[in-house]
Amino acid sequence: MNLKKIIVTGTLLLASQVHGEEIVLEDGSRINGKVLSMTGGSYQVQTESMGVITIDKGKILSISQGSQPAISSDSAMQAGQSAVQNLQTSIASDQRLMTSIRQLQSDPDMQAVLSDPELMRAVQSFDLQTLQNHPKIKKLMNNSNVQSIQQRVSP
Repeated sequence: MNLKKIIVTGTLLLASQVHGEEIVLEDGSRINGKVLSMTGGSYQVQTESMGVITIDKGKILSISQGSQPAISSDSAMQAGQSAVQNLQTSIASDQRLMTSIRQLQSDPDMQAVLSDPELMRAVQSFDLQTLQNHPKIKKLMNNSNVQSIQQRVSP
């Protein structure tokens, strides 16, 4: 199994499970929204009232999700990386799940995603906004095989 395909599948599953966060800035103000990506020391955040905004990592005191306690932005990034690694390990160690993922290699919806350079750039940069809004990703996420995998991966 190609590790790139495992990472793509894991990233797509994580992207479909993103929830809103509360971001506390150093000046005490709070922003509610979805963290879409983190690149170049800045977070891209989708807010309801201001659309997509960019926040410099250095201005963030903490990021919290739902009822979870607030964590620093460095800790949030480390936790996100750890979550991806844990997901990859979990997927790789579950033979039944790996068989299902291998079967996706020949699925036309997966092939459409893997052959799209724009989507591959979005996966590599963890650009959740592009991944969540792209028609090929939406079609893939509605694929019964992907939904079955997602149910087995989700807690």
